[in-house]
Amino acid sequence: MKSRLLAVAVTGLLALTACSSNQTATDSAIASDDQAHWMVALNAEFNTEQRDGTEYVTFSDPSGVELFTERPNRASIEVNGQSVVALWQLFGFSENPPNVAFMVPGNSPVIATLNYPAWTSTDSIRMEVVSSADPIPTGTGAVVIDGSDAVNSQVTDAITQANTKVLGDAPAVASGNLYEQTAQALQNAVDQQTATQEFSQPMTVPTFQPSTINSAAEQILNFNGGQGIPGARTPTD
Repeated sequence: MKSRLLAVAVTGLLALTACSSNQTATDSAIASDDQAHWMVALNAEFNTEQRDGTEYVTFSDPSGVELFTERPNRASIEVNGQSVVALWQLFGFSENPPNVAFMVPGNSPVIATLNYPAWTSTDSIRMEVVSSADPIPTGTGAVVIDGSDAVNSQVTDAITQANTKVLGDAPAVASGNLYEQTAQALQNAVDQQTATQEFSQPMTVPTFQPSTINSAAEQILNFNGGQGIPGARTPTD
């Protein structure tokens, strides 16, 4: 089953790359280390439903969650399911919702645009379907979410300012600190991979721990009531 999911994931990634219009191939090729763009891949069981006239898709039992960078960076990180939701703002997806490729064995990839993620009480990811030319498939498969915006201190500052209006000063600052920790952890992962690729002798680079991202994600969702975007109302039951 894993090999089949990998095959459809590769197919979906090619389809997603072809349909993405947010970034040219040249832009991606010349991205510097401090401008890494992150993509997301995971396995899950997909289900769609209508609630109050809004279509949602739920990723049940998410597993094999990987963050990975577009070229020329080659970093990859295995994280928990909460991280997909908690990093939504940091990746710039709240303002510019991403394309998402759904791949179920035996079916053609389906590309949809999703936003307003939430972590549910059943340890699943639920998102609002913004648009989809074809019905999102149900069943077990793989998902690839297209490239994030560059992650840097300007982004984390903007998130803190925006969240102050929803969460209040103290919670917004506290969650902002968590976003800063996460952004630094992502950069450390890129630095480690760059040092491994380019230098034959070990270099001293900041230690990267995936647990930093997982822990920060859980705390961010506690501040946000399970929502990837503070103030959103995606059902969490």
